[in-house]
Amino acid sequence: YLIFIDGDCIPRRDFVQAHLEAREPGFYLCGRDVRMSEQFTRRVTRAYVESGRLDRLNLALLWDGVFGRSKWTGLAIPLGMQLPRYLDERRRRTFLKGSNASMWRRDFEQVNGFDESFVNQGREDSDLGSRLSIAGVRPRRVRYRAVIFHCFHEDHHWYRREHLG
Repeated sequence: YLIFIDGDCIPRRDFVQAHLEAREPGFYLCGRDVRMSEQFTRRVTRAYVESGRLDRLNLALLWDGVFGRSKWTGLAIPLGMQLPRYLDERRRRTFLKGSNASMWRRDFEQVNGFDESFVNQGREDSDLGSRLSIAGVRPRRVRYRAVIFHCFHEDHHWYRREHLG
């Protein structure tokens, strides 16, 4: 079983467990990432992560999200086990993000994996998801169960003002 995460992401301690518990033949799993602001990313040291501060309710991160610096901080609120499963299953629309996804190796190989001919970030993810769906492998959300924290870096296009709608 393959679990994908970007190198600039920090998984919550239960990240792998969440993917493994939700796996099922015929499905690939799609998560989301909490996008930490530049200011908040500076706080996140190795000691900060090892202390477990990202694994429990983090008011500083939520506050950063209230002011629009970090994004999708609500995903980081620990909700137990049943509510996140309910929230994930309630919504049907989903898309594959290579920073938080998983699938059976045979499904990945069946569609020849990621298309490495893409030049800019992001399109190879949706392309893989499309090819999996065409092959009959269906998406399933783990947005509220498999949580990762994406560290800020300069080339993040989602923080640039010209990309904000």
